[in-house]
Amino acid sequence: MDQYLSTVIIALITGVFSVITLIIQKKQDHIVSKIDEQTSFIEKEKALKQKLAKKEKEEELLIHEIMILILNTNLEILEHTNGLVTDEIKNKSEELQKGFAELTAEIDVLSREYQMVLDLTSEFQKKINTKL
Repeated sequence: MDQYLSTVIIALITGVFSVITLIIQKKQDHIVSKIDEQTSFIEKEKALKQKLAKKEKEEELLIHEIMILILNTNLEILEHTNGLVTDEIKNKSEELQKGFAELTAEIDVLSREYQMVLDLTSEFQKKINTKL
């Protein structure tokens, strides 16, 4: 009788631990799915932010081109009407255009570096999620 009773007790203890393991696994699966949802949301947000930044940059470049056109047109008008355009004004105009081009190039480099950091962070996050 003792042998059967100990077998039943061991079976009950094993069953209890199995139920606890299933509950823990279910909660863990729920947490992993929440993390996946958050990661998906973060990736969507990142993609939208990149699109927005790209469009804002295109807008700034367009405004820059318009301003250069206005500047060049004004210089041409002044030169042909009154001859008021001096070499100093032309040099300053060229200097400003070069400065803007250099600044734009630096911003491009920084943007690429920032994008690379975001990509590395995203890959790292994916690795963490697969380990969970």
